[in-house]
Formats: sequence, structure tokens, C-alpha cells
Amino acid sequence: MKRRIGARSVSEGACAILALLAISVLTACSSAPTYPQPQGSNGQILVQLQGEPKEGVGKASMREVQDEYSRHRESVEKGKAFERVDYDDLKDVVVIVQFPGPILSDVPLPPPAAGELELDDDGFNRVQLLARKNRPGHKGSATFTLQNLRDTTVHIYGFNETDGSFEGEVSANSLGTIKVRDPGRYDIYCDEDETLHCVLFVTENSYAWIGSSDDDAFFNHVPPGSCEIHVFPPRLPEWSKTINVKAGKRETLKAELTVNNLPKAE
Repeated sequence: MKRRIGARSVSEGACAILALLAISVLTACSSAPTYPQPQGSNGQILVQLQGEPKEGVGKASMREVQDEYSRHRESVEKGKAFERVDYDDLKDVVVIVQFPGPILSDVPLPPPAAGELELDDDGFNRVQLLARKNRPGHKGSATFTLQNLRDTTVHIYGFNETDGSFEGEVSANSLGTIKVRDPGRYDIYCDEDETLHCVLFVTENSYAWIGSSDDDAFFNHVPPGSCEIHVFPPRLPEWSKTINVKAGKRETLKAELTVNNLPKAE
């Protein structure tokens, strides 16, 4: 009798464990992102972001902080500029899909986006920003908004690698719109505070995405043919790859965001 009871107890315990495993699997599946299936004459691109530290290097360590200084009397604000990358939560990763020629008019494109940037006494709230223009050949500029939470007027400006530039002024405690005519990668600075810096990506003949390292960049309705994928993680080397998109197919890529991609000194 005891053996039967024991066997039944083991069986019930096993069933309970299996039930918990099933619930865990269902929960994981329900939380995983779902994407529409590729259809028609266009394809899809899914870029999976994988943040990894350099081999042999552990994760960032936490410091004991008292007031504005660490235990070793090091300035916390100064230390932030040199702290190691938190690969588990890397914000403002930009992914751009570039095509060799103009995108055809019958290919659906996301509407132009206005990036949002906020400035307070601690600085910019983002390290990278994305803004998109209209289709190539159309007049107009890309725009982004600056929410100035400081008590003084700020004048910001930016330059890209091809001598493109922009500038704008936003009054104290106001919201302003900044226009950028030419596409490219811009470094943003501020006249009133030389410590401020942000990177702006303005795209035109391309698909673009911005998010964190624990997300995936998904592009739908991608025209078939060759294109280049560029991934720009903050403070890390660019990752890029050329692929061939096929009609009715999804191309899945794994982009490694790591210092391992730094060029080696010879």
C-alpha cells in the first residue's frame, strides 16, 4: 500500500512539474515577438541584436557611491564617461538598411519620423537619435524636436562627414523643432555647454530603426535585391553586412554588438 501511495505521489509530482514546464513554455512563447509572414513580391529582414562583452571580460561592476563620489573619491559624473558598456541594456541602437538605388514608388515606406530629444541639467536623455526624410527627390527636411528643460536658451548645431550642417535655438523651458536638410550621421553639440554630445542619424533612401539591445529590428515590405545592413551601437564599433533579399522570404541576421569588432593594431 505504501509503495502504491509513493508511486502515485511521484506520479502526481511529475505531472505537476510537467504542468509548470508547459506554463513556462507558453509564457515564453506568448512574450516572444511575432511578425507577419512575408507575402507578395517583397521580402523581410530581421536583425537580431546580440550584445556580448569581450572574451575574458566580465560584466560591469557596481560601485559603492556616497553623495557625489565613489569610495575612492572619484567623481561619479566623470566616471560615467568611462564606465564599461552594459551589454544587457544598451539603449539607442540604430539599424539602417541601405539600397544601391532609389526605392521604387510602389514599395511602402514608413512615414517620415521626427526624433525626440530632451535636455535637462544632466544633459541629453539620449546618446543617439534617428530622423527620416521623405522619399528621395522630394523637397523638405528631416526634423527632430528638442525639449529644453533648462532655465536658459540653448543653441545647438551639428556636422556630418560630408560637410553637411544644421543649427537651431530653443528658448528656456520650451519645445523647439530643428530641421536637417541633408542625410548622414551628425555629431550634435551645444554652444552653452561644451560637455553635451549626441549622435543624429538622418536617413533618406533607406529603412531605419532605433531601439535597445534586447529588441530585434524588423523590416517588412523590403524590395528584393542587394542591400547593406548597418548597425550602430553607442560607444561600440559599427556592424555591417551585405545581403540579398528574395521575394516572399525573410532574411534573419545576428548582429554582434561588441568591442571584439574593433580593428586590431598591427
